[in-house]
Amino acid sequence: MHWVAPSFAFREDDPPADDILAARLRAKYWGAQVITYRPFIRQILQFSYSMKNHASNPNFPSVSSEFRQDVTAPVIHPKARTIGDIDSNVVELAKKGIKALIESTRAFHGLGEERPIITNIFGTAHAQWGNVLVLSAAFRDPVLHTYVDEELLRTLYHKTIQFLRQSATATSALRTDMHILERLQRDLFSYDP
Repeated sequence: MHWVAPSFAFREDDPPADDILAARLRAKYWGAQVITYRPFIRQILQFSYSMKNHASNPNFPSVSSEFRQDVTAPVIHPKARTIGDIDSNVVELAKKGIKALIESTRAFHGLGEERPIITNIFGTAHAQWGNVLVLSAAFRDPVLHTYVDEELLRTLYHKTIQFLRQSATATSALRTDMHILERLQRDLFSYDP
């Protein structure tokens, strides 16, 4: 990464940073990647949903690009009827999106157990919550499940719930987020904490 000072440079396969500034930089980097690639994850999730719930007469919404008009991006063709019909470029970009969701979620996991000093703890915690929700949907998806490791997803659930617990007040929306993840964790993994 040539765009960042050498002291903060990292490779995409590095473990989470143990320094708050490096962790924040990585969280921003991976958050931008999530925004870039999430349309491809959404396309595949919508395709799978339509195939599962309307297999005899799939009703695929017309895919409108979430990008500017002058940007051409791959889409799932409206006549696609099987997983094999999905453009491999869409799958590759969705795979990059899953990597970004994982890394964005665990960007602060190298800082230890104490609550990190973050300017917008609500936004950070809620973004991690949203990332885990999307990863859970991908984990259950027939196309995307191979890109979400179960043990890693379990770890992300545990750490994200822990982060929400230390960040939320009794009446905070983050407390509701935490309870939603706890319930999904039980449903997804038949897990009882």
